[in-house]
Amino acid sequence: YVGNLPRDVRGDEVRELFSRVGEIVDIWVARNPPGFAYVTFATEDQSQGAITEFNGKDFGGRPMRVEVAKTSRGGGGPRGPRGPR
Repeated sequence: YVGNLPRDVRGDEVRELFSRVGEIVDIWVARNPPGFAYVTFATEDQSQGAITEFNGKDFGGRPMRVEVAKTSRGGGGPRGPRGPR
């Protein structure tokens, strides 16, 4: 989960920033309401690296909130909405 993003942030901007710490499998950027996104990395270590690297860092004039998502954004299937657990 990435929160406190600028309202007009684009997925390619989020991908460019977060790809510095690992392989991105999926990105979903909220539009209504705007200001947050979900970024899924190939490994848990990469996810933890993103939290360490970017939580509290400025992006578009705002300090980002980066953490493991507490709830999913929906979807499902045998592996669940965010991949294997």
